[in-house]
Amino acid sequence: MFGVVLSVVMTVSVLASLVMPAISATEGTSVAGGDVSYNGGSYSYKDANSVTIKSYDAVGSGKDQSKKIEFNV
Repeated sequence: MFGVVLSVVMTVSVLASLVMPAISATEGTSVAGGDVSYNGGSYSYKDANSVTIKSYDAVGSGKDQSKKIEFNV
């Protein structure tokens, strides 16, 4: 019986810990285009109308290859 109770508690706590970051990440989207005050500063949320992605060829060979990608919002 103790094992069942412990497994239910663990299941609920793991699910809650996985859902909380998703809730906080989507919270800011409701203020797009408005100003938000946080920690003494004022921040403006803007819609991303222009996003550019620039990709460069891989440099190096084998496992040491690296590729540079630039994201501009």
